[in-house]
Amino acid sequence: MRAAEAKIGETAIPGTGDYYAIAVHDLRPPFRRNLANQLKGVAFLKRDKKKDLKPARVVVLPRANGLVTLVYLFPRSVEITRKDRGLIFVAQVGRLFISVTFLPEDMRMDGEPQL
Repeated sequence: MRAAEAKIGETAIPGTGDYYAIAVHDLRPPFRRNLANQLKGVAFLKRDKKKDLKPARVVVLPRANGLVTLVYLFPRSVEITRKDRGLIFVAQVGRLFISVTFLPEDMRMDGEPQL
């Protein structure tokens, strides 16, 4: 995530060390009040044979061109291990549905594996 932030000129998000973070870049936001809270309610991290993990919070970072970066923060108190196969991040932003499958070994921070 840090590498992606640096590429697009974003600064680090304070407190992300306590969370697993998934960033979605360059989206046109729906114009709604309390957008971060609404986004938090329609996103989850699906884990095989385990309860879905809901984000603790969503950070909306505005960009100069009218687009936003959305950072979904999931609590590290719920451990993700190499045994968790095929994680699926699911979210909805307005009419846009996002679904991305990835493996725990793909999780990185500053280019370093997190597991």
